[in-house]
Amino acid sequence: AMNLDTQNLPPEVAAYIRSLEQEKQRLEQRKQQLEQEKQLLEKQLVKMQSLNEQLVQMRKRMFGQSSEQIQYVDAQQLDFFNEAEACSDASAPEPGKTTPVKAHARKAKRTKEELTEGLEHKKAVCELPEQEQICAKCGSTMVRIGEKFVRSELVIVPAQVYVVDYYAASYKCAHCEAQTGESYIRQAEAPVPVMKKSMAAPSTVAYVMQEKFQNGVPLYRQEAYWKGQGVGLRRNTMANWVIRSARWFKPLYEQLRRELLRQDIVNVDET
Repeated sequence: AMNLDTQNLPPEVAAYIRSLEQEKQRLEQRKQQLEQEKQLLEKQLVKMQSLNEQLVQMRKRMFGQSSEQIQYVDAQQLDFFNEAEACSDASAPEPGKTTPVKAHARKAKRTKEELTEGLEHKKAVCELPEQEQICAKCGSTMVRIGEKFVRSELVIVPAQVYVVDYYAASYKCAHCEAQTGESYIRQAEAPVPVMKKSMAAPSTVAYVMQEKFQNGVPLYRQEAYWKGQGVGLRRNTMANWVIRSARWFKPLYEQLRRELLRQDIVNVDET
């Protein structure tokens, strides 16, 4: 603190010195206040870090890896890029191979027939080139005597996207036109769209909804997939499709509701 004797100073100077002392006191008070706020902020940061760690642990328990082989890139995200390497097992048997056990070897539970059960089979015949159908011993043309099964392959064809342009055909009665000079015209009716003023086909909406609700693929990932296929299908458009198409499920909902209310006991999972 200043210990100046202001009694012998001019009034203007004395007043100025007093104002400086008051300002210094205010600065000291402000400094103390800032120090208190700093300590409070540090406590809040420690609390936030603790809560964040608890949240990370909770996410791991709910959505984390089910195997120790799958590693985390960081504390919150699984390493999806190395999923194939982490989950691979060279000893895993192909369908139809034998699975060794202690006492004996037995067939694997799933065979090739079980794997392809219910699937369409297309036959691919590997023919000899025409120039190789000549006998190497005498030079005569060889005769086909049969074929031998070699192997089966499981083929997956990605989703195919194309546009159907509907045209309504028009017809007129030439006889009426010749007799009366007026034409009787009829025009065919196009199928009713699943949604008015929309390019969505029923199969397209069904695919989007199946991917979202059954397979758990969110709309933003579907948007990225279709972009890779050259289709500019935005997530908000697909969201509109899902919402507007919900009306088609109202009869099913009402039927399920009536069936539910007829039951004597109803179990509810409130988790």
